[in-house]
Amino acid sequence: MNPMDIKRIRLTLGMSQEKLARAVGVSFCTVNRWERNRTVPSPMALKALKKLRDKAASNEQRNMMRLALRYPIEVRLESSDSVDSMKLKTEDLSLGGLMFKAPARYKGTSAIKTGDSLDISLDLGPDTVVETSTEVMWVRQKDGARRYGVRFKEIMPEGKLQFMNTLLMKHPVL
Repeated sequence: MNPMDIKRIRLTLGMSQEKLARAVGVSFCTVNRWERNRTVPSPMALKALKKLRDKAASNEQRNMMRLALRYPIEVRLESSDSVDSMKLKTEDLSLGGLMFKAPARYKGTSAIKTGDSLDISLDLGPDTVVETSTEVMWVRQKDGARRYGVRFKEIMPEGKLQFMNTLLMKHPVL
């Protein structure tokens, strides 16, 4: 693990050198020396750093900027007739995925669980419908509705550029 990797892990997790040192079980000076390429981590420290690297990678994926955008979507469970197509709206959207809520009145929504694949048509406006294949990352029950967080697995090739361009034009903060 090189000095830039160590610094990237620390910054991704929002840690100071002192906080990283405590998490790994070394002194502040040791972390400082690693980042300046004066010394290298011991095997035991490397093991702790690798765990933190995995956590940092997970955080990078999860923390993609999300916007509270409400776009119409149509949700279908892949390769199953048990869940009818549901017409809903996004609760928030990012370039990595989206969240939506399904009211209790939709029959069969309880059949959707973490790990399932969903096909989602995302209507971004006039003549801009993007077909996506997604994976359900989490499901929560709250206030008589089920909330779902999904990650994009695939955006149809002709739609990927269109999707990104449309989001960037409509929402330049991305």
